[in-house]
Amino acid sequence: MKKLPLIQLITESLELCTQCDCESHLRWKIRPRSHFFSEVDWRIWNQHNAGRVAGEVMQDENGEIYCLVEIKLHTDIFPRYLWAERVHYILLHNEDHPAGDNGGGFYRKDQE
Repeated sequence: MKKLPLIQLITESLELCTQCDCESHLRWKIRPRSHFFSEVDWRIWNQHNAGRVAGEVMQDENGEIYCLVEIKLHTDIFPRYLWAERVHYILLHNEDHPAGDNGGGFYRKDQE
């Protein structure tokens, strides 16, 4: 099975939730069966994660606050880590962020 394009993977897996009480404002959708190796894995993942907040808010050594979203398909060897800002951009514009994950990906509370 070939690797899903990033935009398709994001739009099938995540949704914006502006009423969310965390910095990422992202929630997991019920992910399609095609994202998983087995039906058991698919059912377990959706039972535990669908509807929950996606992403982990972290702080770097300079005190910058940022959010990363980890996403993995059964066809991936390693998980993909994406800046939450990039995921937001993809969901809003249905295209990749011009900078990808190379800059502009930090979430800062002082930018609200």
